[in-house]
Order: sequence, then structure tokens, then C-alpha cells
Amino acid sequence: MTIRPFSMSVTGSLRDFADALHRARGGDSRKAPEATIPTITNDLPESGGSGASAAPEAPVAASSDDPQPDPDPEPRRQSYRPVLITFSDLQELLRLRRTAVHELSRQVGFPVPIIVGRSKRWIRVEVEQWIEQRAAARKGAPK
Repeated sequence: MTIRPFSMSVTGSLRDFADALHRARGGDSRKAPEATIPTITNDLPESGGSGASAAPEAPVAASSDDPQPDPDPEPRRQSYRPVLITFSDLQELLRLRRTAVHELSRQVGFPVPIIVGRSKRWIRVEVEQWIEQRAAARKGAPK
């Protein structure tokens, strides 16, 4: 079988071909038939008003091509945006004065601030964890 490339001279104009195809399907070549134009009323049931659809929806069966969920032995951690607190928020959280907070921030183990522009911000969760560690490390703490 030999495949010839499309040529306008062999087949005539594309418009003539489309018109002939349309006439062969029973339509008028000069005007689009109204029956093929989708409208909202074409989709409604004949009885109308029942609220039920004309054709009940068939349940979709799962195919074998559907991807199965991977068994994940390790639960995924939910990502979160860390809450950054200002120096005044840190003072309020620790219930300490300004100089006491400055002294604590110089100690080893205290959360390191993040520099944002010309100001410092602390991650709230890290500060709360530091407080919990200090509470657990004190003498006579309940276990």
C-alpha cells in the first residue's frame, strides 16, 4: 500500500471536502443543523421536575491499572511553617526582663536567633523545647 501525501490539487479544496462530508452525513452544507448544537434542555429528562437524572450513573470499578498506595512503614511528618517571635515576645514567653533575656541568649544551649534584616527572631517551638529541657533537668523534678 502506497501512502500519498495530501495535495489540494488531487482532492480539491478542503472546504469542498468538508461540505461533501457534511452532506453525506445528512446535513445541509450551508447551515449547521440545530440538533447538533448542545443545549441545556437536551440533557434534561423528558418527565422533568423529578430531580433524578435521566440515566442512573453506573459505579466505576477500579481497574488493575490504578496505582495502589505504597505501604509506608514510616509515617510522613507534616510540614509546618515555624512561628517566629520577636524579642519582646521572647520576654513575655520567658516572663523575664530585657537584661535577663540577653544573658540567657548568650548561654550555650539557648536557641540561636534568626537574623531578619536588622532584627532577631526566635523559633517559638525551639524556645518552648528549651524551657521543657530546663524544667526536666532541675533537681527534684517529677518524672
